[in-house]
Amino acid sequence: MVASKRLRKHSALVASALALSLLSHIPAAFADDTNQLERCYEELAVLSESPLRTLDRYPRYLLQRHQASQGSDLSEDLARCESQLSVLVAENRQLNPGLLSRLCNQSERVPRGYDDLQTYMMGIPSLQCESQWFDALTPAQWQQLQPQLARINALEYDCTLALESLARGGRLREQLAQTTQRLISLSRRVFTPRWNSTLNSLPAEVALALTERESQLDQCERLLTDQLAVIHVE
Repeated sequence: MVASKRLRKHSALVASALALSLLSHIPAAFADDTNQLERCYEELAVLSESPLRTLDRYPRYLLQRHQASQGSDLSEDLARCESQLSVLVAENRQLNPGLLSRLCNQSERVPRGYDDLQTYMMGIPSLQCESQWFDALTPAQWQQLQPQLARINALEYDCTLALESLARGGRLREQLAQTTQRLISLSRRVFTPRWNSTLNSLPAEVALALTERESQLDQCERLLTDQLAVIHVE
């Protein structure tokens, strides 16, 4: 098993080095079309050599990847590279389970740091705590799911801000929380059918994990509704 993994990582290194060499000879007119592929091979090389950097580098790669693509289709070469990269990422995380256990017990879901918030708002999964469903997705399935997961994260973020407004008090903040609660409710009426349709097309274990992910938004929304009701009673 160890020898097999070493051979796979050696092959990844050789493939990435060869690809980078070929990319360096592509005419400038085609440079923009190959930049993303070059980044993919670079990640493949780095994470093959340094598995411990996976948790930090791969979410940043995903964020950059989706900001750059703007929903464009994957080329065959890039799809092949990213499939190889996702396999390597899954292997690297399995090699280092001790890095994950402490980070998955945090009570606050919405990150406070700017870099983590960037990936959160783009729907990039937390590799620390959401790896089980993410590992089971193909790159094409991830491409389909990513904007919808970003929407759930954005709704939860808005809900969290509304709860914080209520906690600080004041009539203006209360009105902001009320408006946010109504917008979340309206947005989910439109969003939920599309989300459920996507879940039905995914493997069962992935759909179950993402149903649990959505339930976290449900909990925040219920808490917001309950607190607004208490304010009205008072």
